[in-house]
Amino acid sequence: MLLLLRVLLLQRMLLCVLLLQCVLLLQRMLLRMLLRVLLLQCMLLRVLLLQGMLLLQCMLLRMLLLQRVLLLQCMLLRMLLLQRVLLLQRMLLLQRMLLLQRMLLLLQGVLQSVVCQWVLLQGVPSQRVLHGCCSSMVQGVLRSWVVLLLHLPWHCPRVLLRLPILRHSIGGELVRGQR
Repeated sequence: MLLLLRVLLLQRMLLCVLLLQCVLLLQRMLLRMLLRVLLLQCMLLRVLLLQGMLLLQCMLLRMLLLQRVLLLQCMLLRMLLLQRVLLLQRMLLLQRMLLLQRMLLLLQGVLQSVVCQWVLLQGVPSQRVLHGCCSSMVQGVLRSWVVLLLHLPWHCPRVLLRLPILRHSIGGELVRGQR
């Protein structure tokens, strides 16, 4: 009987040991599964972080590209505005030059007629002498007018000297004097 009791106790103890071993094995398996789940979560977090970083990089690149595009647009607008301003300045200068040329042509005609009538009143015998006197006197008057015009606040004496009427009537003295 004692032997039976001991055998039963031993069996119980063995069963307990076996149960404990099974529980430990199950715990180990569960721990391994938990570790795998944690590893998978870490990998997913890394992937999400990489995606977020890539998204931020893409957004930053877009912002930089937009800034560069806006900068290029501003530079192009400045260039266009400068071109338009230069074009307007040229147009105004051409208008002034044409107006000045018309005024000088009118002045030359008036001066020639006045000088020719004055010379005729003085009694010059030939037409050739009359033409020479008229042209020399008119050129002298035009030189004085050009000197006055060059001192106007237009700041363009070289442009004025390019006019054909001034070039022909002045000769070369005023050009050398301005340089």
